[in-house]
Amino acid sequence: FSQRRAGLRQAQEMAKAAYNRKVNIASELSKFIDALVSSGRIQGGAVHWAKYFSELWDEMDERAQDPQDIWGIPTGFTDFDKVTGGLQPGELMLLSGIPGVGKSMFAMQMAEQMAAHAPGAIYSLEMGGKQVARRIVSAAAKVTTRKLKTGRVEEDEWPVIVQAIERLSKLPVYMSDATGWTTTSLRADIARLKAAYGLQWFVFDYLLLANDALQQDETERTAIISRGMKLLCRHLDVAGVSIHSMNKAGMDGTPAQKNLRGSGQVSYDADLIVFLTEFQVMDQFDDASIPLDDRANLRTLIFGKGRELENPKKYLHMVKRPHYPMFGDYTGL
Repeated sequence: FSQRRAGLRQAQEMAKAAYNRKVNIASELSKFIDALVSSGRIQGGAVHWAKYFSELWDEMDERAQDPQDIWGIPTGFTDFDKVTGGLQPGELMLLSGIPGVGKSMFAMQMAEQMAAHAPGAIYSLEMGGKQVARRIVSAAAKVTTRKLKTGRVEEDEWPVIVQAIERLSKLPVYMSDATGWTTTSLRADIARLKAAYGLQWFVFDYLLLANDALQQDETERTAIISRGMKLLCRHLDVAGVSIHSMNKAGMDGTPAQKNLRGSGQVSYDADLIVFLTEFQVMDQFDDASIPLDDRANLRTLIFGKGRELENPKKYLHMVKRPHYPMFGDYTGL
């Protein structure tokens, strides 16, 4: 509307000048053309690229004052952060894998650990908020979820649970378990949280539960939702993690981008794609060095896509802790 108003003002002034015989019309037209071009500039239009080299230099100079191997938001998983540099503002990560492998658990633990460094939000459309809280407390207190469900908590476990809840309650994490989210309403809520609390990341569980384009088929829906998620991250400059499911072809063997469910557009939109699977022997070194007894408690994290990954192997192994809903770096059980 501002561009329309500016254009109308310039048109009115031009009409007045045309009717005024005392005005040098050639000179005035040149001024009006310049003014119209200026008022009609597209927001975000192309500028000389020296601007971006200048911004890059400023960033490099700032980081040189305090060099760090992790330049994004640390996830708390050391091996993962070495490969990715942490989660990057403005980028969308897709976490995929077969059902029951621990995708939500991994993402929620990542959220808790990122909260030690930056405020963030969790949108849990698959699990209720209390269920998410139970899992996180179980992992933090090292008390099984079964005990938390049944109330059969040992006397000496209560203080540990209380301490865990007190610590977690102070973290800058904002959570919703509502099921009506669209990428548009999500964007509005994240913009609100960023303005109010300095939000820097979000976790969305999971992509196809967003209510965008419900009248469309699955292929069109995933394209619309993934595009909305990507633009949200880019425009609000926040790091996003969205869980996404795989098609049937990806249930066996080593998954790849083609195994993501729905439209292939999701592969283009995501900046980082990670597959969480049951333990897989990825090379001869794995087969020789990882004991058989360890393998039952391992998961393999495969990097399907990454713009600036620094791990030539494209995978790493994670420990899925027995009895507790939590993961850890694999250094030998």
